[in-house]
Amino acid sequence: MIAAGGALAVPEDLAARVDDADYGRLLGYPAGRPLAGRVRELAAASREWYARNGRPWAFTRRLAVAAVTGGRVELADGALLASPLLARRLGAAGATALVAAAVSAGPEVDAASAEGWREQRPDEAYFLDRFGVAAVEHLAAWAARRLRSEARDLGLAALPGYSPGYPGWALEQQVVLGRCLTRGGEEELPGPLAVLASGATAPRSSLLAVFGLAPPGSAVAGAWERDRCRWCALARCAFRRAAGGRAGKIQPPATKDEP
Repeated sequence: MIAAGGALAVPEDLAARVDDADYGRLLGYPAGRPLAGRVRELAAASREWYARNGRPWAFTRRLAVAAVTGGRVELADGALLASPLLARRLGAAGATALVAAAVSAGPEVDAASAEGWREQRPDEAYFLDRFGVAAVEHLAAWAARRLRSEARDLGLAALPGYSPGYPGWALEQQVVLGRCLTRGGEEELPGPLAVLASGATAPRSSLLAVFGLAPPGSAVAGAWERDRCRWCALARCAFRRAAGGRAGKIQPPATKDEP
């Protein structure tokens, strides 16, 4: 995945792998309370529907870093990722390359959810939409684990993923990242993905991210190993994880350039 990039073989049982606690968190269900009654029925129906109809996919591409300066990451192909926070953290870790990744739950969820709203089945539509989010979240975590494992085999450390729309990186930069993934449209993704000028994606349940590749022993890379949410700088997040799966405030690790 790191050396060559390209499409990844997504687990066929992705729907079954989505954790009830994560799904409940995205539904806004109280932390620690198991799904029950009508909620459990709707959740199970959404999971079964996605197992039959969902077409998730994942894709990566390795990008060489030419320079990290002035709050920007300049890539070897001339593309510029304008994020002071990302630039500081990559610089602090000594990253020399990035792995750009795109994961998607597929367009089927959007279509079925929209149909549910049109046919006045709001509960089914909402639960299906949220399952799409849970599926892409799980897929992103799966891809990150695989990336970390391959990086270790190559004597490198994979930094936590960061995405446009996170604090310190404008959502509109998704357009730039999308072009990097497809080499300006020259390379075909495994599934449909459109990035609008606003930074929104279609399908909605899609995620673009970059992972820095740094020398082993990076303190910044170690933060990812401790907690997936620890890297994120979004202080007020209703979906934040903490140890044991409970929501809570977790401070992101500071680099030498940050307070």
